Amino acid sequence: MSDACTDDLPVIASLSREVGLALDREEMAVLAQAMAMAGVRNALARDLHDSVAQLLAGTLFRLKALRRWVRAGGDPMAKSSP
Repeated sequence: MSDACTDDLPVIASLSREVGLALDREEMAVLAQAMAMAGVRNALARDLHDSVAQLLAGTLFRLKALRRWVRAGGDPMAKSSP
């Protein structure tokens, strides 16, 4: 802007305010997207953790049942195992 004077100050102030608001909106959009991605990652991690923990717990229960069955005289090499 050439030959700026004090009469231009309200316009410049308004323009700078609008630029600041636009930058704030952009920053908020980036933060909202990052939060959404973090939420998806957390949900996926929770689901994965739950499924692995459930698999391990199920395996532990089956091993305990197999041990009891073998102690009771069951043959683990027979074709009809528990």
